[in-house]
Amino acid sequence: MEASTSDTSAVRSSGRPRSRRAHDAIIEATVELLAAVGYGDMSIEAIAERAGVGKSTIYRWWPSKGALAGEALAQGLNRGPEPPTGSTREDLIRTIEVTIGNYSDSSAAMSILPALVAHLERDPELLQAFRHSFLEPRRRNGRALIASAVERGDLPEDVDPDLLMDIWAGAIFYRSLVSGGRLEGVSGQLAEFILSGRLPRLMPDDQP
Repeated sequence: MEASTSDTSAVRSSGRPRSRRAHDAIIEATVELLAAVGYGDMSIEAIAERAGVGKSTIYRWWPSKGALAGEALAQGLNRGPEPPTGSTREDLIRTIEVTIGNYSDSSAAMSILPALVAHLERDPELLQAFRHSFLEPRRRNGRALIASAVERGDLPEDVDPDLLMDIWAGAIFYRSLVSGGRLEGVSGQLAEFILSGRLPRLMPDDQP
C-alpha cells in the first residue's frame, strides 16, 4: 500500500479516507496483540484500546478482525527484490532468499504467522484477507520473474508458475516451521533444481 508519510495524509479503503497516524497505530496494535495473545483471543475492542481509537474507526476501514489481521501481517513482510537483475538464476536466488527471510524473521509480524495459519481454514474472511494482502502481491512478483525466465528461454513455455512457486515456498515453509532444517545455501540449491532439474546435493556440513 502506498501512502504519504505525513500524519495528516490519508489511505483509502472502500472509498473512505484513513488518517495515517490512526491507521499505523491500528496496524501496530494488531501485530502486537497477535504476538501476545494470538488470533483467537484478540478482539477489536482490545485493538481499539491499544491503538487509542474507537471501534467504529476500525470497522469503518476493515470489515472484520480477519481482514485487519491479514493486512497487518502483509505490511510487516517483504514482497520481494526489485528490480530484476536480468539473470534468471540470480533473480530466483534473490526471490527465494526473500521468502527465507520472511519465514525466518524474528520480528513480531513473522512470529504471528504460524498461529495465524492455523485459523485460515476456520475463518473465511481471514483466509480471503491473507490471500489478498499477503499472498497475491508476492505471487505476482514470482509470476513476473517466471515469465521473464520463459522469455529468455531459461524455463519451458508450458511451465506451471503457481506450482513452481509452491515448490520453493513449500520447502522453505516446511523447513522454517516444521522440520527446523538448514536454510543456509538452500536458495542456490532450489534455483539450480528449478533451472536444470539437478537434484539437491548434501552440503559439506550435512555430510555424515
